[in-house]
Amino acid sequence: MKVTWPPRYSRSSPIVRNDFPNSLHSIFSYAFRISWRYGDQRKPDHAMFHSIRTGSTLCALALCSGIHVTAAADPLLVITKGISAQRTPTGTYVHGVDIDIGQATQGVLISDQEWNSFLSFNHDFSQAATIGIMQRASAAPDTDPGNPYPLILDLAPLQANTPLYSPDEDVIANFWGRDPELNQDLLCTVYQSSGQNRLTYDVNGKIISVPLSGIPLFALPAKDGTSAAIILRALDQAHYTVQLCELGGRRRIGKAIPLTVEHPGFGTRAHAALISNTGRYLYVAFSGYVLGEPDGKRNSWIQAIDLIDSTPMPEPITIEGTLVGSNTALVAGADDSCWVLSHTTGRSHAFAANIEVDDNALRSAAAFTYSGVNSPLQVSVNPDTLHTAIGIGQKIELYDENHAPYKTLSFEDTVTALYWTDDRLILGIANKLQSVSSDTGSTENTISLPTGIITHIQRHPGVKQGQHIVNTMSAPRQMRSIVFSEDRIGIERFAIGIPDTQIDALRADTPYLPTWLRLRTSPGTDAGITISVNPENFMQDSNSKHTIMLQIGTSNTLFQIKINPVDTLCSSILWVRNPEDHPLSVLSENPLNPFARIAAHLLAHPLSYTVQEIAGPTDIDIDRFTTLVLPSASAEYGIFTNQTLLDYLSRGGTILYLAHTPSFPDNNSSGRWLEALGMQLDANSELNGQYITDTKEGFMRHRKIVQFRSGTVIKAADTNGNLAFESTNGLSAVAATRSYGLGSVIAFASSTPFENEALTDPRNLRFVESIFRHFADTSAHRPDLDGDGIPDNIEDENRNQKYDPGETHFALADTDGDGILDGFEDHNQNGIVDDIETNPLLSDTDDDGIADAADKHPLPPSGTPYLAAIDPAFMPAEGSRNILIHGRNLTPNSQIWFGDQISPDIRLLSRRQLYAVVPPKAASSSDRISIEVRDSDFDVPSTLDEAFTYRPRTNVKMTLKAINQVRVQYGVYQLFLSASLDDTLVHIDQASVIVEVTPPEAIEYLGIVPGEAVSNSRQKMRLLVLEKGRIRVTLDEPNHFKRGSPLFQIQCRVNMLTKPSTQFHLYIVDKQLRTPYQGSVDSLDPTEIHYDFKSNAQIPMFTE
Repeated sequence: MKVTWPPRYSRSSPIVRNDFPNSLHSIFSYAFRISWRYGDQRKPDHAMFHSIRTGSTLCALALCSGIHVTAAADPLLVITKGISAQRTPTGTYVHGVDIDIGQATQGVLISDQEWNSFLSFNHDFSQAATIGIMQRASAAPDTDPGNPYPLILDLAPLQANTPLYSPDEDVIANFWGRDPELNQDLLCTVYQSSGQNRLTYDVNGKIISVPLSGIPLFALPAKDGTSAAIILRALDQAHYTVQLCELGGRRRIGKAIPLTVEHPGFGTRAHAALISNTGRYLYVAFSGYVLGEPDGKRNSWIQAIDLIDSTPMPEPITIEGTLVGSNTALVAGADDSCWVLSHTTGRSHAFAANIEVDDNALRSAAAFTYSGVNSPLQVSVNPDTLHTAIGIGQKIELYDENHAPYKTLSFEDTVTALYWTDDRLILGIANKLQSVSSDTGSTENTISLPTGIITHIQRHPGVKQGQHIVNTMSAPRQMRSIVFSEDRIGIERFAIGIPDTQIDALRADTPYLPTWLRLRTSPGTDAGITISVNPENFMQDSNSKHTIMLQIGTSNTLFQIKINPVDTLCSSILWVRNPEDHPLSVLSENPLNPFARIAAHLLAHPLSYTVQEIAGPTDIDIDRFTTLVLPSASAEYGIFTNQTLLDYLSRGGTILYLAHTPSFPDNNSSGRWLEALGMQLDANSELNGQYITDTKEGFMRHRKIVQFRSGTVIKAADTNGNLAFESTNGLSAVAATRSYGLGSVIAFASSTPFENEALTDPRNLRFVESIFRHFADTSAHRPDLDGDGIPDNIEDENRNQKYDPGETHFALADTDGDGILDGFEDHNQNGIVDDIETNPLLSDTDDDGIADAADKHPLPPSGTPYLAAIDPAFMPAEGSRNILIHGRNLTPNSQIWFGDQISPDIRLLSRRQLYAVVPPKAASSSDRISIEVRDSDFDVPSTLDEAFTYRPRTNVKMTLKAINQVRVQYGVYQLFLSASLDDTLVHIDQASVIVEVTPPEAIEYLGIVPGEAVSNSRQKMRLLVLEKGRIRVTLDEPNHFKRGSPLFQIQCRVNMLTKPSTQFHLYIVDKQLRTPYQGSVDSLDPTEIHYDFKSNAQIPMFTE
């Protein structure tokens, strides 16, 4: 039986051209030039796509093909690809754009990686079917990659709809077909699985499944939608066939058509596929290594099949060079031809060849070679003149219908997308869409898109001509991966919505929500709505799946929800042994093996850990292990690079580092990876002895003393993570812990506590066991509420469950809304903007007006000072204390600005850290201000907007108390008093107060001397007698007052004999307390002390 494909349309017949010259993914791109008549009226061009409509028909469109735009105002569909600073794809977006009026919809995310599928439209262009892709990059770093999944796009408004789906198998294609008998659309999906490869679709509620005779690679629907061509690979991977399937209730399957493979079994793969404009020929591109060629030369070749006769061409045609990415390798040309794009391995040369069928054989109608090309070629064909435009880097070459060049247009940047319509070219240059005259090359209109680099342009089929594109605007679509551990279901929770989200609305808008998933609010925090698993319902629900894809509410977010089985969570340890330090295997029972006891203990019940060791370079996947043990200072030397260890940590690994020093290599490079964690080994010092611990860490709290032999001092810039100190200054440690990304390190000065001799003491054995249990717990559970890859304890640094200035949001995966997850921007997930990282708090890190995801160069120029983070992000209004500045390229010339005020003093620690004194809050300043770093050698400052908060001024209490009272004689007293500040954290180095007594005429003598707090120096204190009984006291103490110690003492001789009252008061008023940098603090109510001398008189001092 032969499946009959629609007849070929001759070039001489009247046609409406719908050539599709450009390609996002040419595997699935094809185009048709067709004629249409409906009664006496020609169908408008905006409804003409891949197919003819006779009655009702499918209109399937490969996204990678251009479409004839009949008028300048026709809306466009534009595809963008987001990238991170590490050049990692962060998502593929679809925009609706009207370039003439400069308006665009927000992007709809259809893939969180590069997209390798196509769009297929239903007959009324209201929906498009395609494949979405959720890869590992959008999930937590310790999860498996998600599979491709079927996706439906609504075109007006532009948004994505995804039903509940369990990805138990790979989806190869998802497209609209057509049942000619029922006159209805068919949503067709091709699956690849270990059980059965098949094509499925639904006919009136009945699922039709068509088995396939090989592994499906590509599936291309026919132009009328009634049949499909599926390219298959045999299980032996050496033979390829094309299977033709008729869609609808009849399910007729044509014979398998073999494809000639020039070099079978030698690195050969099917690279791309395309159906010609007329729909008659199927082109398939192969690539592979050529036997006998020097330097392992890799060639490409094209095979074609006549779909009408179901016969392949006798011989393939060889193509020079290596095919470019599968999204641009094949582009449909005029009539039956196609363009093939390739390049040399080093991309020094690029090739464009026009292939056509002539007399039942493939031939090259034109071939061009370009030198010095560093980017993929772009091709588009004018649908009216059949002229060809080829984008080559920063220029476009125009060729006539006979492929003769006649014009060159030059541009300032690389052309990343190209679409020719009538008399103008629509170009993608970085993230800008430009309308350019094909005659003059002048730019007519420009619009920028924030989601990435433009990779494809075509007409928007779901919007009529003249309809404003902004009417189809929809919120951006996001993807989230949520991974539960089966032994923690019911405990773990993840955020799915920002605060104030209505939980009832989410439930009402989620008809597919499984019974075992529950939504909850988080009152009092910024977590919003969270999702968790009901363990009872999960066990009882027979339809429960360990992995599902689900859209919750109208959030336009697709969630991949996965439950890891318990058996995948066991702890495993990789012991990295340097044979020079430890010649015996750690698993050896030989008594000379210093780790025999701990290894046996780890393997035995109840720990039952998996222990494996390596002693040299290997290609082992260290991500399979929860813990690495480096039992000597040079254990990793020659085995792992510094970056390998840091990447392992950032992805959630844990490392036990024992800095034993038997064999430092000559270059002294051991432990250099610790510098990224703020630690450094002192190779010139060796320590021996017992050291006192100083920490509340769970695994150390019962160990007050640790002993080391042949240890190495660990120097730390930040002492907060030090567990035991070697010196009193706190900078040299013998044990320390640090977090890095999702992982953590515990470093000891030597391996002594883990060796056989120490473990004979049961207390030491429990201590070591608690460390490994800590590693196991850390590996199994690292809370990450928003799933962006950064742990909550790093995002919510002060642990207050609130989103504060300077923090990334612990419940939002993309804090700055630039389309790149926080865990992508903070690549090592350490909470600091390091080199080659964009700022997760700024959508435009380099402040050049282009969002980070769309910026080809998102980082500031090399050498420019850059502000990454501050710690702490708040301080009382008097300032005068240090905050730690994290950044890049910091120098002694760096100036730190707090709003409009410059820091009065900085102390440079390194090119990445400095201390800056916070200036007092200005009277006109707001509470929240921006922090900026400037350098006289660079014109571009770096700013953290509203990153610092001034809190209310500190209230300082001044205490006045009596020291002694002596009665000199009747009615005459000697008083001794002292004034001091309470033990506050604020530094005061200048105080001005007035000492005042009442009644003043009772004073015979008033003397004031400096107290202990001002170093007993009269030069630090000045007195000014304002009047009798009233003295101003000014204190200056550059070294700061000693808090809690007396500022000054008051000696007062009082004569109450002639006074009408026995009451005496001494006040301290008009208190002015200033910080070292002239910041003022608030004092409490006037300080006073009261005496009633009547109670001390032996006889009444006064009578009536």
